[in-house]
Amino acid sequence: MPGRFDGMQRILRRAVASNTPRLLPVSRDGVRCGGTGSRCELFSVALARFRGLGIRGISMRSRCFLIVATSASCVLCLLGEQSAYSSAARILATEPTLPPLAFTFFCAKYPAECSKNAYARLLDDVELTPDRQQELQRINANVNATIAALPQDESSEQWRIAPSNGDCNDFAVTKRHQLLARGWPTGSLLLAEVALPDGKHHLVLAVRAKEVDVDLDNRHARIRPWAEVSAEYRPVRVQSARDPKMWAKADGGS
Repeated sequence: MPGRFDGMQRILRRAVASNTPRLLPVSRDGVRCGGTGSRCELFSVALARFRGLGIRGISMRSRCFLIVATSASCVLCLLGEQSAYSSAARILATEPTLPPLAFTFFCAKYPAECSKNAYARLLDDVELTPDRQQELQRINANVNATIAALPQDESSEQWRIAPSNGDCNDFAVTKRHQLLARGWPTGSLLLAEVALPDGKHHLVLAVRAKEVDVDLDNRHARIRPWAEVSAEYRPVRVQSARDPKMWAKADGGS
């Protein structure tokens, strides 16, 4: 009888050994990964064949092999998907680093901007609902239109909230200030330093939500998912989500 399931076992071994899957939408039956030959696809084929053959007549050893192999297959599939999603959708902090010097002076001038607010505990509960997306888009557009942009080398070294004219730093802290005033948690509003393709450094506001990080940028009229931002800029360092006074190196930074 065990020989009857040799083909099944070969399929399951292929499932466990397959490469990390690509992201696909969640199906009615759960998370699906990859294209032809992915772990979950092979698991589905194996499970379909298993159902077709029926469970009667299968030895206990074969049943245990089936359960362990298929479980490992799906766990690896889900871990692979989570890793791929996280790296694409988030700005990743790696290790602590010094904040920008101008940020230290900014905190001395505006101490409330560098302290946790009453909504900090909601860090893991912020969802990008349509209303919140519209609010982010409105803040981004309004601040971009209100502050007259100056080249960074012609502006003040100080980071200022709502000046009549300023550089990327002033745009970013003003947007963060306005969102804090509207009840957004400090841990969801992260100042992020990035490098432009020409090597110049630039400051944006990264907004962390359950689903994805998005960015508010004076160089762009619309808010963008972080995957799109990291394709244009190189992350350098980012404000800590747990303590707004602290910063960390960002994935890809030096």
